[in-house]
Amino acid sequence: MRAQLLERYAQVINQEDLRVVAEVRGLSGIFAGSVCETYFHGGPRVMVVGREPRGWDEGTKDGKKRAGLTEAAEASDFKSYLETMMKMHEKAVCSPLPTSKFFHFYKRVQRDIAKSSAPGSVAWGNLLCISHKKGSAVVGLTKAQDVHLKKICEWSRALLRAQIEVLQPQFIFFVTSPSYDRYLKAFIDIDEIDRKVHVPKELWQFKAHGAHAFRTRHPRILTSSTHRKRAIMLALETVASQPVNEPTL
Repeated sequence: MRAQLLERYAQVINQEDLRVVAEVRGLSGIFAGSVCETYFHGGPRVMVVGREPRGWDEGTKDGKKRAGLTEAAEASDFKSYLETMMKMHEKAVCSPLPTSKFFHFYKRVQRDIAKSSAPGSVAWGNLLCISHKKGSAVVGLTKAQDVHLKKICEWSRALLRAQIEVLQPQFIFFVTSPSYDRYLKAFIDIDEIDRKVHVPKELWQFKAHGAHAFRTRHPRILTSSTHRKRAIMLALETVASQPVNEPTL
């Protein structure tokens, strides 16, 4: 499935467009989600989707700080660049996880829904594939840079959909908060018939791409922990009432 993901990702981004967008200073590298073998073991297939990568690629390369999106724009072999970013994703999620509110929630979903403690047994995605100065490109880019933001959104939509379509999660937790709902609705095929708002702005439940999905606030919002716990309980009720289907390989 890594090869499938790589092929899909490589079809998404035109490097000429990338060079233009990379002129905006402070953009992170491209978040290209991979998959660990443990994803296919244990309980139901589960994915947790955050808002944006927040400078996730700022490790070192040959002893130097990464160049963010500029590195992607200047890559002589863009497919190899994407493969490198996928390996970075694997290293982050298939080994002991960083300490953060997001990954604390991730581990709870891993334990309660996927029924696994193995690193990488829950898929990790992001709504937006690029961040700006460790923050949101949605907030950080100016009105004059709207054309660049539109391109980032176009790539983000295609990359996230590819990740969902290849990995075929049965449950998706979008911890993206209501401020990102316009992007969520634009990127994901939401079945409005099955959509149920449990608590306005806090928790809604729906079907998307064949998966049972929930949208809550981001785990950094501690006052919304009750609603995230309820999303997990609703997912557990669904697990108890329905069989687990194998992915179509």
